[in-house]
Amino acid sequence: MLQPPGLEGNSVFLKPNSNTADPAPAATDPILLEALVLDELERDEWRHVAAEGTHWPRGYAFARPALDAGAVVNTCCLKTHRFGGQFTLSLKNTVGLVAKTVPVDSHNYMADLHSSPHQRRMIAEVNQACTPALVLLDAVEAFVDGGPDRGTIARPNVILAGTDRVAVDVVGIALLRLMGTTAALSRGSIWDLEQIQRAVELNLGVDSAERIDIVTADMPGQTMADQLRRLLDKAPQA
Repeated sequence: MLQPPGLEGNSVFLKPNSNTADPAPAATDPILLEALVLDELERDEWRHVAAEGTHWPRGYAFARPALDAGAVVNTCCLKTHRFGGQFTLSLKNTVGLVAKTVPVDSHNYMADLHSSPHQRRMIAEVNQACTPALVLLDAVEAFVDGGPDRGTIARPNVILAGTDRVAVDVVGIALLRLMGTTAALSRGSIWDLEQIQRAVELNLGVDSAERIDIVTADMPGQTMADQLRRLLDKAPQA
């Protein structure tokens, strides 16, 4: 139904959620992702992005294979994040392309991220380096609390696909709210969450619910889409 542009005839870099060996929804389901080989990268395979205009004190190092690919497909899971991120969908999945350390350089970029009070803004900021051609969010199962490696499992039985990462994340958060999620994710407007707010400031995607189209193939899908649509407004629901 989506038919995303920019994939045919291009080399494609597939970015899964793979920060843990635990089964889905903790990580991308291997059934969804048949095979991925991403070896440790040498120093010249990381590109340094300057700190200017971000909350990263020394900038960050981003994986060149993703930057050099003809197209990037961001395959992510639907889950909360019990540490600092609050939720980990497509924007957070991109952090997996940032180096912890670069060979012959001891600086720890992940320590910068995890120790910062601006962590959620920093998550959005690394997405300036790379724009995916397609975001595929596996929400067949989801962590509605805890995360990213363990938590309470819900089964929305949904796959979200989109070409706008902010739109996918906003709809994903609405789906978490529909399933019943954490207090941090349930309060106020989705658009006021720091990851989303900073992503909108950086023009990484849509800035309002009116610009999001939810297209489905059947009546059960349309019923869920109608429920999600009511959770997407800028103003908190009464």
